[in-house]
Amino acid sequence: MTKSSKTALYTSWVPAFHLPAMGSVILSGFVFLPLTHPGGLAYDLLYDVLGAFCHQLAERSYHLEGHSFLVCWRCTGIYLGLPLGFLVPWPSVARPVVWVIGAAGIVGLDWLLDLLVPAYGYPPFTSLTGAALAIAIVLFYRENL
Repeated sequence: MTKSSKTALYTSWVPAFHLPAMGSVILSGFVFLPLTHPGGLAYDLLYDVLGAFCHQLAERSYHLEGHSFLVCWRCTGIYLGLPLGFLVPWPSVARPVVWVIGAAGIVGLDWLLDLLVPAYGYPPFTSLTGAALAIAIVLFYRENL
């Protein structure tokens, strides 16, 4: 590989990969940042923005110092899984779409169990299903750059 082709590869790959990675890290930080000052302007703004993607039920969210996270257990896993997916050097997968479909199926099964069995809700598993889906989506994105 010549120096110019390496440079072309670097300049086309790095922004396409690292910008979403940095965005996901920043977004994950925003999910937890407002816990320090609920009721403030930043909290209200982020609550409204994240509310477009999450039901934000307090009984389905983690709590820290008496305040609930801005997103539910599954979305917490998703927002933590996004930077994990980008920053951890996962091995290449042959058919990333199969991983996305499989992870989405596990999330759907978790949701269905929660719907059918009222006492089912197990936060760590629900967060793990969200993280698995986020990582699978990142693998799909990475393989299709």
